[in-house]
Amino acid sequence: LRGDGGVADITRKARAISEAGAIIGGLSSGLDLDAGGDIAQSLDALYDYMQRALVEANAGNDAGKVREVAGLLREIESAWNAIAPPAPAMPAGAQAIA
Repeated sequence: LRGDGGVADITRKARAISEAGAIIGGLSSGLDLDAGGDIAQSLDALYDYMQRALVEANAGNDAGKVREVAGLLREIESAWNAIAPPAPAMPAGAQAIA
């Protein structure tokens, strides 16, 4: 949402908002609202808010909303990374493929 507002900026903005929306849609579609209880319900509400914020950001050319959603996505990514299991150790004598 920075730049001179030319076609390249508009295209870049649209692509970034579309990609963020797709990520949020994927997260949302992975929720099991029946089995997930309150956590799933809260995440569903958060994802809905984020999608609406992106629509508002796009319509109003609001970089602040985009930054807000980007920050929320970074927090979600950080949470997932914190609970991700560690990568398995390579067996002795094995070589990494480059």
